[in-house]
Amino acid sequence: MTRLRRAALCCAAALLLTGCSGAPDTSDYPVLASAVAAANEAGNKQVSFLMQFTFGEEKTTMLFAQGEYTVGTENGYALSGKMAQTVLGASVTVEFCYADGWYGYVLDGNASRRYQTEESLRSGFLFSDAFLFDESDVTSMTRSSGDAGSGIYELKIGGDHTARLVELLGEDIYALSQLSKPDKSKTQATDLVCGYTVAADGRLTGRTLSYTLSLYDTPPYVPGVEPDYEDYHLELQITMRMQYAYDGVQPPELPDMNEYETVSG
Repeated sequence: MTRLRRAALCCAAALLLTGCSGAPDTSDYPVLASAVAAANEAGNKQVSFLMQFTFGEEKTTMLFAQGEYTVGTENGYALSGKMAQTVLGASVTVEFCYADGWYGYVLDGNASRRYQTEESLRSGFLFSDAFLFDESDVTSMTRSSGDAGSGIYELKIGGDHTARLVELLGEDIYALSQLSKPDKSKTQATDLVCGYTVAADGRLTGRTLSYTLSLYDTPPYVPGVEPDYEDYHLELQITMRMQYAYDGVQPPELPDMNEYETVSG
């Protein structure tokens, strides 16, 4: 083998091992930042959403929820909406609303309300503001063309964002996963991908969030036996989608929650 050929093979092997070392092209990041900020500042808007949690090789559905709500900010933060939800095969329809520190919901004909701060309500995914991860966390950013001149962006995100993603889901994710004694220190979110659709006029019209969430239960203690944690491991595939409409949206229609039964929690 000639020296030239040997050198070429060595270079090829190095490329396969190290990959491209260049920084990702994030030149359109300011476009997304502007669209996200404008969406959050919009007065009245309608939000359509979908959430799906699956697990196992057959992608068994743990949770599926789909619906929409209207949010207004003219007289304080308020919203009203409706969703259909299926949890491990059991389906329900829920009407919900929020105003003046009260979150109300109607389930199986029973109307209830609980006190909840606006900050707490908006910390969960369903009612969260649109957001971007820091530009420094973006490991890949691609753009494709959509309808009517819109731009569709896909961002792969690096770093550990487990705490933030669990906050968006809420601590109920452990109970939903039927873990008897979850080892929260082992919870790990990976393969995080965010999507954004920006209309030709610069407005955010859609966003997506997908990732893998690994959860672990605590194995029973057996003296002298090292537990196999994989036997107590549940891996969820999380998919969330939001679509936004702004033009002609009226303030949310709110029921009289004074007639709702007050509950705690």
